[in-house]
Amino acid sequence: MSQARQGTDNSMYGKTHTEQSKSLMSLAKTGKVRDNETRKAISAANGTAVFLYAACSKHSRDAFCLIQKFTSLREAGKYLGISHSSVSRYVKSGALFSRRGISYKFSLTLLDK
Repeated sequence: MSQARQGTDNSMYGKTHTEQSKSLMSLAKTGKVRDNETRKAISAANGTAVFLYAACSKHSRDAFCLIQKFTSLREAGKYLGISHSSVSRYVKSGALFSRRGISYKFSLTLLDK
């Protein structure tokens, strides 16, 4: 039966739900409708804060400047276009992530200057 309802045979093929429909489905599922601010607060409370640093000087690989603080590994991964599991590996190993000639460092704590 599931194969018979795939692709163009599916009644939702090529369609998207309206924001109103999404809110109603969310309400039916959780009993609550949460705005984006509430969702971000929940993510901050449940996520692992990650600090992203970039090499301040091309000559010294020891000097890093704080670029941004993220509330979760996923948010940090989206910012750089990599998966959250890759961010986690870089955090655990302490290895540098390089992109376009810039070296980045991930940390769970603020680094001393």
